[in-house]
Amino acid sequence: MNSGYKLNIIDHSVHGYEIRTKAVGDTNRTVMKQTYFILTTTYVLPFLDDVEKLKFPPNEYSFIDQQHWTEFVASRLKEDFKKKSENGKEKWKKHKYNHRTFRKGYANLMEELKASSSDQIDRSIVWKQARMDRKGQIPDQETKEVDELVATQNTTNAFGEEDILTRALGGKDRLGILRGVGKYVTKKKYFNTATQQKTNEKEDDKATSKEHNRMAKRIKELRRNC
Repeated sequence: MNSGYKLNIIDHSVHGYEIRTKAVGDTNRTVMKQTYFILTTTYVLPFLDDVEKLKFPPNEYSFIDQQHWTEFVASRLKEDFKKKSENGKEKWKKHKYNHRTFRKGYANLMEELKASSSDQIDRSIVWKQARMDRKGQIPDQETKEVDELVATQNTTNAFGEEDILTRALGGKDRLGILRGVGKYVTKKKYFNTATQQKTNEKEDDKATSKEHNRMAKRIKELRRNC
């Protein structure tokens, strides 16, 4: 991360801590929150008993202004932040299907999965991967049960609004948050895009198959004429 990149939000303030960046947008707000999470959990909270290590920004984030870093650390040491953090942990424990992407987020996880597979990735796959631990296991029994249910679903409607993840989880997606996709993506936008991609893939496969048949027919004709 270079000095020109900063944290991806222009004049965004959290607990009085401001930091300038070049990019804007919903995705960038998510990146900012993930970066704050990394800074807090990796470079602040573990060193509460060693104030010397909290005086300066980490080497990986040396572009952060010293005053901003001091304000950021101070905001993390306030009692109201500690209370909010503890409440967040308790809330996380009560969730039925907690994801474990943390710093990565759904968007980056989706890109990783796309890079490792030529197949289209539907959101049930992302939802499952987000809940695996570092050993590739699903530690929560309730999540395992949903995964097993997803595996038994008919995949012919994998990209429709009543897709396999919807049928397995039941209920409805919350406004502004799509399960297995993340925030700021509407159901209409996601499913229309996924359906169009699937249609394009089928058309490409059909065109490729047609071209193979044409070439095979041409080869036969050439052999007969030899």
